[in-house]
Amino acid sequence: MNTPAPAEWLEPLQLWRAMQLGQACYLDVRTSAEFIAGHPAGAAHVALYEDGAAGRRLQPEFVAHVRALRATLPPTCVIVVGCRTGARSGLALQVLRASAIAGLAHFPGGWAGGTDSWGRVTAVGWLASGLPTATSDAIC
Repeated sequence: MNTPAPAEWLEPLQLWRAMQLGQACYLDVRTSAEFIAGHPAGAAHVALYEDGAAGRRLQPEFVAHVRALRATLPPTCVIVVGCRTGARSGLALQVLRASAIAGLAHFPGGWAGGTDSWGRVTAVGWLASGLPTATSDAIC
């Protein structure tokens, strides 16, 4: 019997192990520039926003790209959404769940780690965990 995926993956090592077993796919929703500068090894990338001359704008094809990613994964593979500190990924989850995309979870630590308004760490980030990283485009 399969154990249901958690709504949030709080431990980076637990997430990394699930990725290695094909049970999870890390979806990085940061901008392309942020992603290329550094991301979890093996992560997929679909930017929620992109920066341009007119400022930051929502990617109009965000949901369509995530649907395409979902179609390439086994039904039991959870898409774990992360960003830099958890804020954008929380918004991305709302958008994706409203679009009826199944098998989603949140990684609130993101790349840099989540903090509260006082700057205290509330969730460990991937970078601080010492897990493998990459600096070019990658997919699950």
